Amino acid sequence: MVLLLIGINPKKEISNNIKKIRKYVFKKYNLNVYNNNPHITLFVNSFKNISNLNEILLKLLKKYNEFNIKIDGLGKFDFGALTKSSTILYKIKNNNSLKKIQKDIMINLNKIRTKKQENIMLKQNIKYSNKHIKNIKKYGYPFDYNDWIFHLSIVHVKKNLSKKILDEIKIYNIKKTFKVNYISIYKYERKKLRFYKKYKLAKDL
Repeated sequence: MVLLLIGINPKKEISNNIKKIRKYVFKKYNLNVYNNNPHITLFVNSFKNISNLNEILLKLLKKYNEFNIKIDGLGKFDFGALTKSSTILYKIKNNNSLKKIQKDIMINLNKIRTKKQENIMLKQNIKYSNKHIKNIKKYGYPFDYNDWIFHLSIVHVKKNLSKKILDEIKIYNIKKTFKVNYISIYKYERKKLRFYKKYKLAKDL
C-alpha cells in the first residue's frame, strides 16, 4: 500500500517565496513549520500500487493542455478539518481548467483507491461534519471536487497566532500568474512528501 499526493508544483520563484515565509515564522516563533515542498493538492489517497495509477494518469492527462494559474494573495483557513489549526496560505483563483482536471483525477483515481486512508481518517479524533464523513466514505477524503478549495499551504499555526502572523508576512505577499506544465505525484514516506514522478501536459497552442 502506498499513500500518494497528486498535485501541482508552483514555479521556483513562488516556492522560494513560501520558504522565506516559513523561515521567518520558524525564527520568530520557534514553530515546527510545515516543511514539505510547496504544492497545490489535487487528490490524496492510499493505493495498492503505483502501476495502475500510472496507467490511468497517462491516459487521462493526454487530453489536457497547459494552463495558467493565478495566485491571489495571502489568506488563511481558521478551521482545519485535517490539521485542527489555522493554515496560512496563498489563495488560488478558481478557473475552469483547474477545476476540470482536479475533478477528472479525483473521480478516476477514486476507483482504484484502497480503504486504508478512509479508515485512518475516520479513526482520528476530529469532529467531522456529516458532509465530511460522507465524503470520506465516498472518496477517502473530507472534501470532494464540489467544495475543493485550491491553495498553496505555507504554515500551520495556532488559531490565536494566525492573524498576527498574517499581518507580519504581508511584506512577502505576491500575486502572480504561472503556467502549469505538468502534474506531479508525491509519495508519503515517514510522514514526509517525496517527489516521485511528473506527467507532462500538452503544449497550449
